[in-house]
Amino acid sequence: MSRWVACLSRFLLSLIMVAAIGWSQELPGKHIFPVHSDVPPPLGAAQTEGSVQSITYHYGPVMTGTVNIYLIWYGNWGGTTGANGTAVLQNLVSSLGGSPYFNITTTYYNPNGIALSNSVHFAGAIFDNYSQGAHLDDDAVNSIVGLAISSGQFPLDTNGVYFVLTSADVHEITGFCTQYCGWHNFATMSGANIKYAFVGNANQCLSACAEQTISSPNGDLGIDGMASTMAHELAEAVTDPNLNAWYDASGEEMADKCAWTFGTAYRTSNHSLANVNLGGLDYLLQQLWVNTSAGYCAMSYSRPGATLTMISPANGTPGSTVPVTLTGAGFPANSLVKVSGTGITVINPVVVSSTEITAEFVIAGNAAPGSYSVSVSTPSGNTLAQTFTVNSLTPSLTSLSPASGAPGTSVPVTLTGSNLVVPITLTISGSGVTATQVTVVSGTQIAANFNIALGATLGPRNVSVATANGTSGLVTFTVVQPAPTLLSINPSSTAAGTSILAILSGTNFVAPASLNIAGSGVTASGVTVSSGTQLSATLNVAANATAGGHNITVSTPGGTTGPVVFTVTGAVGGGSSAPALTSISPAAARRGATVQVTINGMNLSPNPVVVVSGDGVKVGQVSPVGAGGKVLSAILTIAANATQSTRTISVKTAAGTSNTLPFTIQ
Repeated sequence: MSRWVACLSRFLLSLIMVAAIGWSQELPGKHIFPVHSDVPPPLGAAQTEGSVQSITYHYGPVMTGTVNIYLIWYGNWGGTTGANGTAVLQNLVSSLGGSPYFNITTTYYNPNGIALSNSVHFAGAIFDNYSQGAHLDDDAVNSIVGLAISSGQFPLDTNGVYFVLTSADVHEITGFCTQYCGWHNFATMSGANIKYAFVGNANQCLSACAEQTISSPNGDLGIDGMASTMAHELAEAVTDPNLNAWYDASGEEMADKCAWTFGTAYRTSNHSLANVNLGGLDYLLQQLWVNTSAGYCAMSYSRPGATLTMISPANGTPGSTVPVTLTGAGFPANSLVKVSGTGITVINPVVVSSTEITAEFVIAGNAAPGSYSVSVSTPSGNTLAQTFTVNSLTPSLTSLSPASGAPGTSVPVTLTGSNLVVPITLTISGSGVTATQVTVVSGTQIAANFNIALGATLGPRNVSVATANGTSGLVTFTVVQPAPTLLSINPSSTAAGTSILAILSGTNFVAPASLNIAGSGVTASGVTVSSGTQLSATLNVAANATAGGHNITVSTPGGTTGPVVFTVTGAVGGGSSAPALTSISPAAARRGATVQVTINGMNLSPNPVVVVSGDGVKVGQVSPVGAGGKVLSAILTIAANATQSTRTISVKTAAGTSNTLPFTIQ
């Protein structure tokens, strides 16, 4: 993809266009796959060897060994159509590794001359239901990947590529369909270098991001368009992951140089065009740049000489000696086994046949955990590398769930990490929080109860685990003030122009506490927390206070309660007083129903009129229930076509109009 100079030029152009027409284009750093040219090359066109400038190495890292692919299905991928699309694209990434097509990447190598391995592993997929909304910018794409990792759905994998794949209703607003069909980038997440890519659904813009606009191999034009873009981005992510490895003098990466060219195609059963079959499905994928001689575009590459296809077993632990078998083809009798880096020594290699070598890998006690590249050296050159992994034995913790609790509670906590083995010790810093019933569920999960003392100091605690192999890093558990609840106010009403001492009952009351009173004319003074379940306050009601219900909530350091209604009933001394509502039952009804509702309050007579907001609800007979004007009965008829919504109900009398209460049409 275009990079450095080309990318800076695009960024400066984007600033000009933002000022001129308000558009936002791609930011510098990511590397895009441009949309289909207005005059695209004809199907089958290819750049011939030497016809364009060569791609060169700038000595940045490449992704050797097995590359893990993580798919994030963002948006709406439900239903038959979505399921078919996910299956087609998952099959693609599951089948690329080892294919003649992706073998083209083996013509690229790292600073030590070790070639890419043509080893791709589909490591998993998750669904993200619009966590960042339906309109995404570059930061949102980054956040989607970060959330998938931080939530524990995907591991923090430096040898992985995380694909954000959007459904057709999701709009990537920084240039998808107008400037590009996809892009790849890298970022530091939790201290690790993470590679990721965005590929938008081509159904939004087939002429821009799909080669075929009438039929396609798998019956979904947008999905088949995405397949070629994914192949493009993956090839570039492994050969130029940090945007400083393989590109030409114009800044084009290896897939850019063959963009929108497809080589020789064939007709599928539905009469669409395809050029490769992977995992039993046909695809029309763009060609890739073969990095031999002057280079050329192609759909496959066959590497000469010996080949190494598998190591078994492919992992070991520090301080152990692992007998391994290397399988491949073309091994001569004088073959040598090489392992990258330090920490692994090869002893007793034996060339059993041209397809098998046995050896022992002696892993030093201080060998660094991680991936090591293994190759076979022959007189005709080195094979492609396969990956051998040194597993870490030190336990690690990545998350707690839940990560907080209140004093006086016992919280069941799940701890997630790695290398969690028996016996294990769980340590919580400070005082007031102890762990009981610590159980190792698996190598990646522990269950425990965190018992928080009633007088525990609020704030964070460091949590770690220790095994015979070492001590993990720290994760945080926080002791928080519990949120209060408000259950009742007694008395719950008074007349305008009076002051009363009210008792408020609830839970988790702590000082300092304050009362929040909706509307005008009612204030609180002398708020005193008597206990965790009770506080008192003087409610001062002005003579001109608004009659009707006033919502009161209580706020403490732990949060704010839900509301309880306090009612102002009217002027002191009786006389004409405005009605006030406190409750309605039932508070909801379905469309097409006729219901009798009971309305509670004060001053609901004489001659009350019940008013329901909006259309589609007819108020029938309204009758006072008993004396005192505290209860009304009303018949509500809801039209079959009434809008499903929450309405308001109020009562009018000659003295005025009450406060409103919600009533829901279902």
